[in-house]
Amino acid sequence: MVNILTIVAICITLFIGLVLPIALYIVYGVRNKKKEVWIAGAFGACGFVLLQVAIRLQIINVLAALPGFITWVKTYYILYCFILAFTAGAFEVIGRYGVAKILSKSESLSKNLTYEMGIAAGIGHGGIEAVVLIGTAYVNNLIYVILINTGLFDSMLDKLKGAENASFSAMYQQFLAIRDILIETPWQTFLLAGYERILTMVIHIALTLLVFYFVSRRKDIAGILICLFLHTAVDFFIPILNGMASEYLGYRITQNTAYILVYTTLTIAAAGSVLIVLRIKKLWKAEA
Repeated sequence: MVNILTIVAICITLFIGLVLPIALYIVYGVRNKKKEVWIAGAFGACGFVLLQVAIRLQIINVLAALPGFITWVKTYYILYCFILAFTAGAFEVIGRYGVAKILSKSESLSKNLTYEMGIAAGIGHGGIEAVVLIGTAYVNNLIYVILINTGLFDSMLDKLKGAENASFSAMYQQFLAIRDILIETPWQTFLLAGYERILTMVIHIALTLLVFYFVSRRKDIAGILICLFLHTAVDFFIPILNGMASEYLGYRITQNTAYILVYTTLTIAAAGSVLIVLRIKKLWKAEA
């Protein structure tokens, strides 16, 4: 049985990953009452889906299926983390920049990027990532929890266990692992996933707004490079800290210490992102 605290934590994170981004987009659009804001949010989401989901993640999946990939990752873990971080930053900044340029040249819009459009595009970018990476995964988690606690999951496992088909045997091992994770993982871990997504959305909003600001001031290259550096830095240090609690970097710290360092780093990055948003808001209004 999955305990009640785990179920509550999964429901909270499901709300954060699925409902909150959509609600934030709607509320922000209604409050600003401008079609530019609605369009910017939608374009921000499309930029992430096209560059990250449709292209980069597919390339990574193909590479991950190659023979010897896991061995290479273990041998060159730090380089692997940097490549992942840099490509994530590069693909996403291309998406942000492309959205900013399209909106700034659109005949149907004012052709002038605004602070509100930058925030909306950031909400779209970070929001769709939350839905794709967390929302859908936690819908599955909740369904599995219901099946486990009603006994239907074990019935399904019993049917798969005796199957001679190789694919059914693989499914049995996979579902067995899912059941064990949901039952044995501390409930705080599921809750931390929701907290991490809130922090990440704040960071995405700041980075997107940063690109919009520099594009609006015709300093495109500076905006791209600053955004790329900040994004790469955050995405690089997080897996390094996690790796220090695993075989990849020799179990140098405990898993709990890694959690503390990771979420402290993300919290600091999110706090810095809030400062960036406030600073750009002040600059944008002063220069307008």
